[in-house]
Amino acid sequence: MRHAWVALVALPACAPAGGTLGDAEPASPDTEAAESGAADSDGDGFDATVDCDDTRADVHPGAVETCNGRDDDCDGSADVGAKDAPTWYSDADADGFGDSAVTASGCDPPAGYAATSGDCNDGNSAANPSLPELCTTPWDDDCDGLTNEDDAADAAPSWPDADGDGYGDAAAAPDVSCELPSGHVAIALDCDDVDPELHPLARDVCNDAVDQNCDGVALTCPYSGTLAVDDIAIAKIEALGLFDAVWNVGAGDVQGDGVPDLLITGYYANQVAIVSDVGSASGVVVIATDTAYTLIDGNSPPSFGTGLHGGGDLDGDGLGDLLVGVEGDSTSAYAAGAIDVFTGPVGAGASYESAYATLVGEDVADRLTFSPMAADLDGDGFDDLVAGTPMQGAESGAVYLTWGPIPPGEIQAGQDTDVRLRGDPGTWFGCSTSAGDLDGDGYLDLAVGAPLDAARAGVVHLFSGSTLRSAPAEGQLADGRIVGEGRFGTYLDARGDHDASGRADLLVDAPMYGSGFAYPGRAYVFTDPPLADGSVADASVTLDGSEHAGYTGSFQFVGDVNGDSFDDAILADGYYGDGGVAFLFYGPISPAITDMRDADATILGSSGDRLGGFVDDVRPAYALGDVDVDGFADIVLNSGQHVLGGWVYVLRGAAGP
Repeated sequence: MRHAWVALVALPACAPAGGTLGDAEPASPDTEAAESGAADSDGDGFDATVDCDDTRADVHPGAVETCNGRDDDCDGSADVGAKDAPTWYSDADADGFGDSAVTASGCDPPAGYAATSGDCNDGNSAANPSLPELCTTPWDDDCDGLTNEDDAADAAPSWPDADGDGYGDAAAAPDVSCELPSGHVAIALDCDDVDPELHPLARDVCNDAVDQNCDGVALTCPYSGTLAVDDIAIAKIEALGLFDAVWNVGAGDVQGDGVPDLLITGYYANQVAIVSDVGSASGVVVIATDTAYTLIDGNSPPSFGTGLHGGGDLDGDGLGDLLVGVEGDSTSAYAAGAIDVFTGPVGAGASYESAYATLVGEDVADRLTFSPMAADLDGDGFDDLVAGTPMQGAESGAVYLTWGPIPPGEIQAGQDTDVRLRGDPGTWFGCSTSAGDLDGDGYLDLAVGAPLDAARAGVVHLFSGSTLRSAPAEGQLADGRIVGEGRFGTYLDARGDHDASGRADLLVDAPMYGSGFAYPGRAYVFTDPPLADGSVADASVTLDGSEHAGYTGSFQFVGDVNGDSFDDAILADGYYGDGGVAFLFYGPISPAITDMRDADATILGSSGDRLGGFVDDVRPAYALGDVDVDGFADIVLNSGQHVLGGWVYVLRGAAGP
């Protein structure tokens, strides 16, 4: 065997193993720091020559840049390219929510950007995920992809209205939604959703045991059934010492205190009494000693007070005036009659000589005292003087109109008056007059009774107030004629609205309706009558009288006695029984009522009272007004005639007994 021998060569101690001299490995950071000789204070392997913050080990070249406000990777910019920089969303409407389709990245939000996305309408600040859905907007308020859904914040409840009266079934569960469902209404409160006559605004008819207005109470009328006037009258005013008998009773504020006064004349007393403070009267009151009253003396012969009207303003001073008929006045001709006008306030010392104006009749025996009235027929703001006399011109009758404000002094009927309306010969045109807005045009219309017209059947003539101002002095024809029966139109009243329609209704009496020796009489209600020709067949209610031969009552509006917004009416008959009667009808008067005795209340007078009746065919007034200022109309009923001088009963209106 041959052996090779290798020469051993000594190598330098610093030579790298496995390499050649001069071929060294790259230095590590620690090696660099060591080689540079610079300090590495934070021990992150980078000395101060390359470390931009040698106090923090997490700051050095190559570190991860984060959003912290410092230069983590020592590239000269803080937070630029930060790995945790959030995404921002364009917020054009500045509502705090941005459009997810338009983004930007950075540690700080760019101008006009928001941190939260989800805005479905970045041009409308009223639409974003934080807002409630509303029914009142056409857009998607809460950005849930739906519009005006039923859970909207302002979604309203509604209830089914099966009877179509505008009120929903209060017992039904409400339906909450933005859109009102078909057959639903926004108000519940209907206590009976089957009957359209029962709802919160229905008139609660008293005494029928039905709760029409859904207030939980079946209304009881203040007066109902058969009652004795002595039991229900608040006050019984006696005319003892003043009048032989109560002839005429009326009301009107003639003393200027805003409260109606009680006006009374007496049979042949030749005086008129103005009784004030009736609202506080109670028990038996004697005018001559117990009340504040004013007496107005008439002239001779004793006929002062045969007609009576109070409250109208004929001189335009804003105060109520008093009209007093004087049947026997002979200023212009024997018994031609006159109407004295006393301007308010009427106080102590007044007499026929102090009258502001006197309308005197035309001819002998005209008896110009029937139904004197003050009413603004032409709508100019001033009341006009209306006076009728059926005796004028061979009993053709006439109604005189004098436009207000009327002049002072003597006014000669037919010469100084502005319009004279005439009837046909023998018809007693002007026996009764009344005014109300029958056609709803804002003007008072005039109704005139002619009870002997149409072969004594009677006719009511209707004149439009809107045309009367331009009427000629003579020859104005009626716009409509209602032909009746039984001296129809002897008494009438157009001053009330029994059905609360906004148009006046017409009450008319036919006291001689009947045949043979029986004349029970009839009364009629014409609801919203047109100013056109018609007959009693057009009446909405016809009431038959009974019991005696010769109906002597009068059908009149008395105002809203029970506070239900419907005018009520009284039909009185002084010869009913042995003391007279007043039949009270609460409005609206039902067509189902056909007999006077079917009234809501039958008020009987005491023996000999002749309650509500006439004296010598002079009609009393039953409407007193609201003398106690409680919001309910009060009633006054005269005794007609009594041996002690007559008296007057005062009945107070009220919502219930």
